[in-house]
Amino acid sequence: MNTIPNIQPFNEIYYKDCFYNSVISVVDHFSGSRYPILSNDILFYRLSDSTDPCSLQIVYQDADSLDQVLERTGLTVRTIDRCERLIDDIAASINAGCPVVIWVDCYYESIRRDTYNKIHWGHTLLLYGIDLDNRQCAIIEHQNRMNLNYRPHIVGFDDILRPYQGYLKVFYQAKFPTFFAFSKNTDVPQLEPERWRRVERERLIGHMHTYGSLIQQGLDDLRKAVDLTYDWYMAAGQQEIAMWIESLNKIVNGKFIERYRCKMLELGEDILQLQQNSLEVLEKIRAVVARAYYSGNKLYDGLIFSSLHNFYELEQQTYQKLCAVTPLTDVR
Repeated sequence: MNTIPNIQPFNEIYYKDCFYNSVISVVDHFSGSRYPILSNDILFYRLSDSTDPCSLQIVYQDADSLDQVLERTGLTVRTIDRCERLIDDIAASINAGCPVVIWVDCYYESIRRDTYNKIHWGHTLLLYGIDLDNRQCAIIEHQNRMNLNYRPHIVGFDDILRPYQGYLKVFYQAKFPTFFAFSKNTDVPQLEPERWRRVERERLIGHMHTYGSLIQQGLDDLRKAVDLTYDWYMAAGQQEIAMWIESLNKIVNGKFIERYRCKMLELGEDILQLQQNSLEVLEKIRAVVARAYYSGNKLYDGLIFSSLHNFYELEQQTYQKLCAVTPLTDVR
């Protein structure tokens, strides 16, 4: 097995989607910086249906393109929209020291007991080793959709080819890459870690000001969702409550991401504390709703609604603090 050394799973947080968890492992391998990835996204709320609080979601707005972000991390990427010679391209990339990320459909992935022959699920695999004689690849994959447990695996070529071809059949969109081969960008000067952090901290602050109206509109949508919830919840059946739990799960993950990046970019202990308070309230809401769902009754209504209003107030305070963060006078 020809493998690229020092490829480690990224299990600190589920960052946006599986693609970014794969990419962060690659960035770490090349001793690049995660900071440009963390500073690039503006997170805001959006209520897509003004009558349904379940339609509230966290939206991730990319400020810069993937190529621009990767350049700032110290990487470059070669992409292929539809890879016609997948194993050959994987082998050539890995032999050149370039880790590969591909999109797959987990329905065809035999090591995924949660999805194999059950659920079509778009996902990425990080490949860092290949054995042409034994027709095997070394990959980083996680255990199932419900947890964060990426780890190394050895799989046969069939578990690469069938999921990739399945993705092309079920999910593929024209002119959207499905194959990514990463290498170190030697043309971009590497910054010292502390300077890298300060530069990307300033970039995030700039994005918060640029997208301030979008963030405020999102907070208005959050308030609408909170105001809708009582009447909606009292009339909701089990299916609707299950959908709300799914919506809450995604928002909780967005709050974890916000807190993680604010901690990494050192935006201030006061903001971190507000985010922690907000996250704790939201997790309490989710736990109460889940309890109501599994017990089949709604005995905990009052706690849900008072906590929702508390959550909104904490979010308002958090974003006011974030948008008021002052730039550093020296980012050298």
